[in-house]
Amino acid sequence: MFISSPDCLEVLKGKPLQLRFDVEFQGSVKGYLEKVNDRYQRSWIKDLEKRMYTSQNGFCSVFRELQKGVKARRVYGEVSSVYVDKKLVYVSWLGAIGYRSLVNTLPLNYFLSKARLTEFKGGEAFKDYLSKATFSYKSLYVQMMVMEGGKLSEAKVYNIGKKGFYLATVVLLPGWKVYPWLGNKLVIYAIAPLDLGSLRAEISNRLLVEVKRVGINIKNVLVFREYFERYGVLGSEDLSYVEERLREYGITLSGRLGTWKEKSVCEIVNEFKPYLRSNGSTTKA
Repeated sequence: MFISSPDCLEVLKGKPLQLRFDVEFQGSVKGYLEKVNDRYQRSWIKDLEKRMYTSQNGFCSVFRELQKGVKARRVYGEVSSVYVDKKLVYVSWLGAIGYRSLVNTLPLNYFLSKARLTEFKGGEAFKDYLSKATFSYKSLYVQMMVMEGGKLSEAKVYNIGKKGFYLATVVLLPGWKVYPWLGNKLVIYAIAPLDLGSLRAEISNRLLVEVKRVGINIKNVLVFREYFERYGVLGSEDLSYVEERLREYGITLSGRLGTWKEKSVCEIVNEFKPYLRSNGSTTKA
């Protein structure tokens, strides 16, 4: 995770670490932009061309530190429905939970599919009432590797515009710099824009082959993980009317997926500052 300003990292009790990215294009810029095109609000993949910051020892250490200060009660379970006019959230195993105000950070399309108005016969989804709002997005398939390697001095980014490549971007991080305890190791992120329907058993090996074709010698891999980020890049629909309608029922949309707006970590931190100062009476879904 990379951010543009160190200030919000300090708010999150992280230790800012500046990274310079040596960016290299392989293939055509046009071919690359077709993978991260402008039909979406913003491509954070392209933001890696700038000077960025991360947290020393990674964002997992930031999360663990923040978790220590959480006092709010947590309820785990699937949200079955939210009756917005009655201010009730129904959780699968627990039943109804009442609230005075609600801050939603769940994906907005998911939240609307659960929202109900009791005045509607049959409990139709609130989403249907809002002219069947549509949500487009681009999913990302990510491979992460930690391997033995040379002592990289700065972060390296390969943007791939070659034909026949699923990969859009490969990021190499100097392990010794970001995670001092890693020593002489390389951390690699290989990112491919792929929809869920495109995933096949052979995709993993295919991307490893593409990483090698980029010019990275994969050897002595110590850690290998794969992720599928469904909402990798969000579409550019104007959903302001949805936000305005929900506000009438005391529901505030917040966060990146909750508002369906591309936001940086810093923007989200600034957005949540009022809640951090509140008396904890707000319930988040």
